[in-house]
Amino acid sequence: MTPKNNFEDGKTIKLELYPIDGYALGEYNFTLIEVLTKGQLICSFQEENYVLPGEVEIRMDAKDANTGKYFSASTDTKVPFIVGEHSTAIEHVHYEFVDNPDKMFVIPAKKSYGTIKIRFLKWEEGKTTLFLLVPDGNDRILPGDVDQTEIYIKGMTTPDRLEGKWIFKELTSMDYVKNNAWYGGEEIANMPENNLPTDMLEFVNGGTRLKVHATGDMAKYFRDADVTFLKEQLVYLYEFGGIGRPPQVTVSMMNLSQANVNFSGVNEKLRSVQVGFRLLEDNETLEVTVFDYEPTDFLYNTYRDLAAWSGEGEFPMEMHMIRYHFTKVK
Repeated sequence: MTPKNNFEDGKTIKLELYPIDGYALGEYNFTLIEVLTKGQLICSFQEENYVLPGEVEIRMDAKDANTGKYFSASTDTKVPFIVGEHSTAIEHVHYEFVDNPDKMFVIPAKKSYGTIKIRFLKWEEGKTTLFLLVPDGNDRILPGDVDQTEIYIKGMTTPDRLEGKWIFKELTSMDYVKNNAWYGGEEIANMPENNLPTDMLEFVNGGTRLKVHATGDMAKYFRDADVTFLKEQLVYLYEFGGIGRPPQVTVSMMNLSQANVNFSGVNEKLRSVQVGFRLLEDNETLEVTVFDYEPTDFLYNTYRDLAAWSGEGEFPMEMHMIRYHFTKVK
């Protein structure tokens, strides 16, 4: 027997043996089964807003409607969700639910929340919003405070979305890097902060080729190069840390076939590098994060010490990143 939703006390089921020829009924010829009540659940999304780069995890919390305490069940509990009619993104075109055709949050036994994953498929102008809702009118599920969440379909920053010209706007990390340099004096006297409003990165051939048009300090690092998408990676925006943990964002790691990792106008060491790229929400601002470098004109003692401790595949200057913002040329 499988119990259905039942929210009222005092319900029982009576099973009784039916007498037939050739059989005698025993002492216990019937049984009574008490149908236990199921508590109603108040369900809320953990966040009102999410951003979908390549993949995002959405969380839903559940509380017992009677006690107000967080729900905990002895078995897995399924909570349905629905896609809001005001969504502009289309399922299976711009996004998909990962291994979840029935559109259910599954709250594991002894847990109070469930998660789902959504995967990015395609970015299209005007098709960038997805609304998920806690269903209203469900016997067991009651909408909580955050009964819907909006997901912005940002999409991965792939090379094709970089195609065009991007002109220098600002350095966002320089004050942070200076204030957190391990050594002062000459170490921070020649920081690569003198960039010009005419300095420009141009991506051609579907974004797979970088052309550098710059005479400011960024020209000490960037070279014309082939561009290859590697993976998405979480990075910290250390310069916006303040009190507590700094914000974390998803960037697209691209391989540039060459750059001058010495970041110098005097010394040159060319090799392939990994650089983080992120289109901001307006799709008109490109953030470029350089942490794969071996400086000789600035932070050289810092690099020396960090490189001695870093393992294979690690970037010694990860916490001393040079982060640029560029504006798209229309």
